[in-house]
Amino acid sequence: MLDGYLTVDLGAWHFHLCVGEHRGAATPEQAARRRVARAAFFRTDGGSCVPGSWGLRLWNGHGEQMITVFFPNPWLDDEQQRTREPRWEKTALWEDLRRRYALSACGVAGSDRPATSA
Repeated sequence: MLDGYLTVDLGAWHFHLCVGEHRGAATPEQAARRRVARAAFFRTDGGSCVPGSWGLRLWNGHGEQMITVFFPNPWLDDEQQRTREPRWEKTALWEDLRRRYALSACGVAGSDRPATSA
């Protein structure tokens, strides 16, 4: 991380997210605008092809969405084909990160209640 920016390297291309203190901006207001100001773990229900999705969204200090990260979907196999029965273990990473970062920030640390049900 350099000057508050996290580099996400995907091989042929990369991008940067301002996730920490940024000192290179012209003004403190500009630095605050660039930095992640809000994060939300989400789960959607329904849709035309897949019955739901699990993800994380980040917004900057100006309320603009920066990125959406989708996590493994229990309704899709490794070839992204729909399965007859969900594989709920595929939501383990989303549930763990949500429990560690979102629920603990809300004072629900150690919550063992699963975010999804079979």
